[in-house]
Amino acid sequence: MASSAMTELTDEFLVCQICLEDFKQPKVLPCLHTFCRPCLEKLLATEPVGKLNCPTCRQDVPLPENGVKGLKSNFLVGKLHDILQEEP
Repeated sequence: MASSAMTELTDEFLVCQICLEDFKQPKVLPCLHTFCRPCLEKLLATEPVGKLNCPTCRQDVPLPENGVKGLKSNFLVGKLHDILQEEP
């Protein structure tokens, strides 16, 4: 049962909903949804210049001057991922 709960936790909170893989450089948007930095950069490349909408809720995402790189990192997701990877 614990294994099932861990799998559900991992799938729900530690997997990017764009690439469906473990987060790589997780970035949190102002709407509090989190995605991989590379996924957001690919998404931005398909949008009008400097414009990004959250893939989950479609909220407009104002980008910092340095683009996706300037969005806040989601350290909580990153740390949880690291801890779960250490589990036997």
